[in-house]
Amino acid sequence: MKKILTGGLLVLLMAGASALMLSQRDRASAAGHDTNVPASNPADAAIKLAPTPKSATGLANKLSLANAALAEQAAKHVVMVVVDRRRAKPSSGGGGLADLIPGLRGNNDPLFKDLSIGPYSGVIVGANGEILISDGILGAFNDSGADRAVRNIYVILNDGRTYSASVVGRDGGADLALLKIQETGLDALPLDSEVLISGEGKLRGRSLTVVNRSFNPLRYGSTDGVCSAEFREGGRAFQLDARLGGCDMGGLIVDKASQKVVGIATMLRVDDVGQASGVSYGAHIANVKKSLVNLRNGEFSPKPPQPFLGVELEATESGIGMKLTRIIPGSSADKAGLKVGDILIKANMVEVNTMIDLRRVLALLEVGDQLKMEVNRDGDLLNITATLGARDIDVARPEPRRQPEREPEPAPPRENTGPKVRMGITLAVGSTEISEVTPGGNAANAGLMVGDVLKSLDNKIVNSVEDVLEALMDYEVGDSVSVVVDRGGDEMTISLTFK
Repeated sequence: MKKILTGGLLVLLMAGASALMLSQRDRASAAGHDTNVPASNPADAAIKLAPTPKSATGLANKLSLANAALAEQAAKHVVMVVVDRRRAKPSSGGGGLADLIPGLRGNNDPLFKDLSIGPYSGVIVGANGEILISDGILGAFNDSGADRAVRNIYVILNDGRTYSASVVGRDGGADLALLKIQETGLDALPLDSEVLISGEGKLRGRSLTVVNRSFNPLRYGSTDGVCSAEFREGGRAFQLDARLGGCDMGGLIVDKASQKVVGIATMLRVDDVGQASGVSYGAHIANVKKSLVNLRNGEFSPKPPQPFLGVELEATESGIGMKLTRIIPGSSADKAGLKVGDILIKANMVEVNTMIDLRRVLALLEVGDQLKMEVNRDGDLLNITATLGARDIDVARPEPRRQPEREPEPAPPRENTGPKVRMGITLAVGSTEISEVTPGGNAANAGLMVGDVLKSLDNKIVNSVEDVLEALMDYEVGDSVSVVVDRGGDEMTISLTFK
């Protein structure tokens, strides 16, 4: 058993992360949490909390104490993870702390979107030294361990003991990885007990807390959020509005009301929205348990391509089934013989009355699987089977819709090389969520709403403002575009005409 002395390492980590630690404390304080509550001794069965002051009898105080107690209980199973990597010399500035600490240059700071800067969190899943983490913190996929730039991985327990860790397995699809340290008798999360919510479909709208142990492994932190959608990232994750950063990756996510573990913080999309954006994800605990079986067997699997049917649908007047309004050429649906106007009644024996019904079915499948559909075509019930392909491999993207060609006319040079059309919306910083809709504009006339999240324009995926602007370059006044949006967890397609 090899232990690593931690004094110098911890001092550097705490100094290097001071800016983010202030942010962590601010948001924990705003939620009523005390991030300086000492961790309880793992040997103590009872939760030890200071008695409630006599003068503080309000509901808010009681909720704050309950949340702190819940976080302390979960923190027994959470550890700190440090990844030591080779780094190129910073080239973004004139030296000093701004080249080392994320966020000192603002939200557009490249370091603020760099997940390679830790420390991180992890969950003890085996008393024999098994630690579950977010796979993303290991860098590029490597079928024999972490990214080749990683020199060492350290796990620091809540009593300060530090160990060098090895990578047992990686699951890119679930964004989970398993580490192993040479220690026994750890306080492992009881994955097979009644403390976990079994199944899915129960989280939307529930208040959750994410428990981490970073910056100082002798303390824990917590961040609150509400589950806004249950089936994200191909059904592998749920979404919550907690402002998570790299330090939270691998942390436990607990439902406040039931006090049960529901997931592990994963899939932080730093490239799109940076850290602490309020767009965060957690792996469903059912998927965590499934992935852990493969990880313990030493499996290394990259993120797989996602299955794609290739249809656009709308609700029927009767509310039964979904009407196909578009079949993407070359897609699985096209090859299977589906036609515009068909009404999809069932998919793999599951009734399809909303887009989310179909997404839930597809979330359980992989590229190459068969989707058996019951379709109403002009009053006749048909059984059609599609073999699912990948979104970016099996789909021939349609040509942009344009006005008829006309003779070019001489025109003076234009400095404005942006899109010729406008949607009439404003997007939230760092995302494709609509924050404002211009009254009387194209988006308003089409029915787009504040809070809608743009997913694609004519099947072109958009993940940023830049993606949207690039997509709009293909259109002119008079053209129409099919806009796929996420509205409150439901995916829908809206036709917009540029005027």
